[in-house]
Amino acid sequence: MISSMNKSKKILYILPHLGKGGAEQVVSDLAGYNSLRNDVRILLFYNTKQDKYNISNLRSNIKVDYIFGKEISFIGFQRKMIVALFYMLCPLLAPLIYRKFKLKEFDIVHGNLTLSAFYARKFVKYRDANRNRERYVFTFHNNLHLLKGISKYLNLYLWKFADKFVYELVEEDGSKLEKFVNKEKMAFIPFGYIGSETSAIERARVISILDEVPKDHTIFLTISRVEFFYRKVDKLIEAMYFYKKHYDSNFTFIVAGDGSDLQRAKSLVRSYGLEDNVMFLGYFDNPEALSELTSVYLTASVCNTVGVAALQAASKSKPIIAIQTVDGRKPLTSDDFYTHEDPYKCAKFLISLQDPVTYKHYKNRMSHFKIRNEEMASEFFIKYDHLYDEQVSKSFNVIKI
Repeated sequence: MISSMNKSKKILYILPHLGKGGAEQVVSDLAGYNSLRNDVRILLFYNTKQDKYNISNLRSNIKVDYIFGKEISFIGFQRKMIVALFYMLCPLLAPLIYRKFKLKEFDIVHGNLTLSAFYARKFVKYRDANRNRERYVFTFHNNLHLLKGISKYLNLYLWKFADKFVYELVEEDGSKLEKFVNKEKMAFIPFGYIGSETSAIERARVISILDEVPKDHTIFLTISRVEFFYRKVDKLIEAMYFYKKHYDSNFTFIVAGDGSDLQRAKSLVRSYGLEDNVMFLGYFDNPEALSELTSVYLTASVCNTVGVAALQAASKSKPIIAIQTVDGRKPLTSDDFYTHEDPYKCAKFLISLQDPVTYKHYKNRMSHFKIRNEEMASEFFIKYDHLYDEQVSKSFNVIKI
């Protein structure tokens, strides 16, 4: 018998943009890996200025197309209007996109994030009506309790249209998702990260930031979209307030990123009297290199998971402390990072790390976390390989000899 297994595949990744988020980084890495053996394309709904870094790092054999090609900023009214129009005009645009970008010619169409899934549900209907063979994979890069409002109900509705639905943060979410997605369609594929070398040029660019930091300051860092609900930047700032109040004022907390709550974050810094202790850096290319600056990396976490930027810091052997988004989560295990929903508790643990012996002990704990995530990174690509092969095999008629 002849099957599609182990043959080169045509894979199309569809997502709104390829900017600074962790999901976009995950897709970039996955596309790069798969382009080694397959024909890989990326289709973006719109082109943001923040896309340039990820696109510049793609392998040269990966073609990137845009539905709306004019360059815009990720933050601002213009992007919101464009996204709103894409949603409203979906009935008109979906068939045009399906034909123009020849989706029926791909083996795998992999949709990431809500807008892509919104369109992909239409693409699935066109495939079925025309008896085409492409298979649709959706990946959920978030956690259920961090979805709010219409976004939550929209996602729960859309996932059922996938041929395969992948979630990647908390395995226990599977039992909740089974209420909305056929269990046979679901797959849990957690992501990890393997560190890379920082070039001399990047290292020099990172070190130049130190010119603005007082020489006697300890550096703490977070790399994140500046958002309160999803990224808990307000709680991280509050932890810095407690750190200063109960221990020391000789520190600089670098917030690298931009987002909808940037002005609120700056106002919060002023209200806590942290103007001399918090530096808003804006978007920064190569965040992994930036993490080399920090003594401790601060982030938000969902149970025992963190985003790509935190994993990049871990790959540089940096300790991680996280504001927990799930109430009641156990703060520490033998091979995990410290996490707590209370900023005061996080600040107390951060203060304890100023003792050199405690810091060294915690770094040793974090080494287990680093190894585990390197293993997850390797498994991540292999599991997607198997998933794609499984889906492609379902799209071909098996020929008996």
